[in-house]
Amino acid sequence: MKTGTTAYYKDSFKEAIMTNYSMNKATPLAVAYSKFEAEINNSTTLRQDEKEVQLQNLQKSYDQTRDEIFGEFED
Repeated sequence: MKTGTTAYYKDSFKEAIMTNYSMNKATPLAVAYSKFEAEINNSTTLRQDEKEVQLQNLQKSYDQTRDEIFGEFED
């Protein structure tokens, strides 16, 4: 799976959720989102247009994961 795709981020969010089940201190999904967002924004190997695509993929996967777990949210 290619880094930066919607599927990549969606799997990463699900992995973070599953890891929370085995840890004493859970990390909120929003914290994982912020970590990925910072990695994209601080990347020196991505062009600006690539960053924008990855940020869109990140947001889309976050929304999809959140909706699957908690139900659809009204924006």
